[in-house]
Amino acid sequence: MENGGNPKFKTIAGNVPELRFAGFCGGWQEVRLGDISKLITKGTTPKHKSGMRNVNFVKIESISDSKIKPTEKITTAEHEGYLHRSKLEENDILFSIAGTLGRAAVVKKSILPANTNQALAIIRGFDCDIYFLFAILSGHTIKNFIRRNLAVGAQPNLSLGQVRGLKIYIAQKPEQKRIGEFFCSLDASINLLHKKIDALQKLKKGYLQKLFPQLGEAVPSLRFAGFSGPWEKRRLSDYAEETYGGGTPRTNMKHYWGGPLPWIQTSDIIEHKVFGAQIKKKLTQTGLQNSAAKLIPANSIAITTRVAVGKLALIPFEYATSQDFLSLSRLKADKFFAIYSLYHMLQSEKNSVQGTSIKGLTKNGLLNKIIAVPSQIAEQEAIGKFFLLMDKEIDILSEKLIQLKKLKPAYLKKMLV
Repeated sequence: MENGGNPKFKTIAGNVPELRFAGFCGGWQEVRLGDISKLITKGTTPKHKSGMRNVNFVKIESISDSKIKPTEKITTAEHEGYLHRSKLEENDILFSIAGTLGRAAVVKKSILPANTNQALAIIRGFDCDIYFLFAILSGHTIKNFIRRNLAVGAQPNLSLGQVRGLKIYIAQKPEQKRIGEFFCSLDASINLLHKKIDALQKLKKGYLQKLFPQLGEAVPSLRFAGFSGPWEKRRLSDYAEETYGGGTPRTNMKHYWGGPLPWIQTSDIIEHKVFGAQIKKKLTQTGLQNSAAKLIPANSIAITTRVAVGKLALIPFEYATSQDFLSLSRLKADKFFAIYSLYHMLQSEKNSVQGTSIKGLTKNGLLNKIIAVPSQIAEQEAIGKFFLLMDKEIDILSEKLIQLKKLKPAYLKKMLV
């Protein structure tokens, strides 16, 4: 027998992945996770809320995109005392078994000392390549296992016995290593893109503070060469020749909907993205005429004023909106400068908008706000183009990240049994 006669393991010739590295053949072994792991356990909830907290405490919420980012801590006394059995070690695999099921991550040395609670199973001392096993715990086999074994109560959960009894298929060690390296490299590429996007977003945030004047200042702290002199103070009402509100046609009148006219609602505007509204609904001409919605000219700025206050987007085509918007049209400034200057202003004031149960901006309140504008159109264009190019770079990297994240589950399905 290929498995050395171990009755716990079974090699079946037909159990082979759809996609395989050259040089490997033969069926994969069927094993139970508990038979190839020295320890599968879980932690408990800390009892105390006081003392010097200096040990990372990992919860399900700490795991995102297969990475562990602890946000809570416990005391050394707890870690060494009643939580001793759930002290984490380097190269443990954590696997969520309560609440949000199936999240997995490898414990890195950088987060130690660390501990965890009862919602995460600790898998340790496994007799296979760590990143091969991690790939299995991230793949379709686990999703199918969870669907078959789910215990639904106050919250969905899996028992440690079910985790130990999980049947998986494993390759020979050399093939495990190749597969593990492949997915480790793929995860590293995804992580690198995340870091690049985060770094660009932080850089953009910094430039927004430097390239626009701060409260009470007449000029920004950073300026493109060749420009000088104070910026003008304008009311937002002077930013555009026309403003538009919106409305919602009756939803039970089918002939009002499904036409050619884009109709924007607050959920269509993506937070922190000033281009690319994701429009889901369209109106007919009849729907437009029988509601408070207005046809708004292209290259207008739509600003949410009631729900999800402060989101905005530059819309390059004619459109209509719900009543939760104010749109600025026929802009009296470079359109790209206008959208970024408004974004900067609204982000600065977002936490101080007025309202009752829902924070909101009144039309008059918004239009009476003061905004600083360079008197030279060339400076407006330079600033607008600068942020536009930065956003385009973020969008390119974000699209690459989306495509890589789509590739991973496809590879997991094809390269594992």
